[in-house]
Amino acid sequence: MAVSYMAPKSVLNERPRDGDADEDLGFKKPQRIINLEDDYRRRRLNCIISPERHDPFASGEKTLDPLVRTYADVMREEALKREKDETLKLIAKKMKKKKKVVALIFLSRSPIGTHFRRLTGLGCG
Repeated sequence: MAVSYMAPKSVLNERPRDGDADEDLGFKKPQRIINLEDDYRRRRLNCIISPERHDPFASGEKTLDPLVRTYADVMREEALKREKDETLKLIAKKMKKKKKVVALIFLSRSPIGTHFRRLTGLGCG
């Protein structure tokens, strides 16, 4: 004989008739996809895709204002940014290599390094 369980009638009669009951309990679903994004992905909306540039035809035959950014200026700035980043990476790489060399020199001059070289036969001395 199979036993079945039923909920009490008071619970069965208390069904929510619309989505308001879910909202009261804190189970409201986001209405838009953008609400699902986290801060990292939301940052893309705040980035400047293209800075304001000079329109060469708007001023007619007038001389350009030296404070106005042109396409060439923007491209030059981007090239400088890339070069700066590459230079900083290269400096960091050289500093890391220099630390290794200094550590090897220190190890080679220390008694432990001398003992290690004698045991392994590496290096001269």
